[in-house]
Amino acid sequence: MGTTTVTVQVCRVDDPNNCREVKDVVVDTGAWVSAFPESILKSLGIDLPLEREFTLADESKVRKKVGGALLKLDDRSTTDDIIAVPEGARSLLGVRALEGLALRVDPRTGRLEKEDASLLL
Repeated sequence: MGTTTVTVQVCRVDDPNNCREVKDVVVDTGAWVSAFPESILKSLGIDLPLEREFTLADESKVRKKVGGALLKLDDRSTTDDIIAVPEGARSLLGVRALEGLALRVDPRTGRLEKEDASLLL
């Protein structure tokens, strides 16, 4: 099947028209947070004020600074926790962002499919 990639608009939460386009973002259903190049986050003025520990695929631990951004994909948008990655590293769209966008990966085709947003009251 291969890797699912998308183009995402990363925007400031407090200024949703201040965005940068990031191409070839890997859809990673195993990642809790989304990750984008440090240079893009700096150019937008997005702060990463918190610090959290994450477990990597090899089971090692790493501490990363975390902030928030508005993410736009096609006609959908959501806010998500984000981390910065160095230039050349792959950008990731995490599972929480997918849920916020009401999208899922079709396991047969690897393509994103729209879902109806649910609200159970």
